[in-house]
Amino acid sequence: MKKNGFTLIELALVLAIVGIMVGGGFKVYKMQRTKADIAKAKENVKTSKDAIIGFAMEYIDLPTWSEFNTSLSPISSADLNASFFYYAAPELNNDVDICKFYETTLKVKIHDGSGTRTIQNIAFVVADQSANKNIVFE
Repeated sequence: MKKNGFTLIELALVLAIVGIMVGGGFKVYKMQRTKADIAKAKENVKTSKDAIIGFAMEYIDLPTWSEFNTSLSPISSADLNASFFYYAAPELNNDVDICKFYETTLKVKIHDGSGTRTIQNIAFVVADQSANKNIVFE
C-alpha cells in the first residue's frame, strides 16, 4: 500500500533549508539597517555642522549647548542627550568675536590601528554615537 506524505527526513531537510534562508535574511537585514543608521548619523552630523557654521557666521561666536539643543540640533532633545555630542572650545562661545582667534585649547585624540594622534586647535566637535558605538568621550 502506497502512503502519501513526507518522511521525517524530508521534513527535517526542508526545515533546515528554511532555517538557513531565514537566518541569512536576518543577517542581510541587520547589515542594511546598520548601513542606514550610519548614513543617518552622517547626515545628522553634516546638518549640525552646517547649522553651527551658519550660527557662527551670523552671531560671530559659537552656540552654547543649550542654543544648539533648542534651535540647531537635527534630532529631538530626548534623543540628543542620549546619542549626540556637541562641544565648542570654551574661548569661542563667550560672546566674543571668534575671528580674532588663531588657536584654541580644544584637542581631539584619535585612536586607530596605527596608534594615537592628537589634532589641535579645534573650534568645535559634533558626533553622533547612535550608529558608531566606538566613540568614547573623556
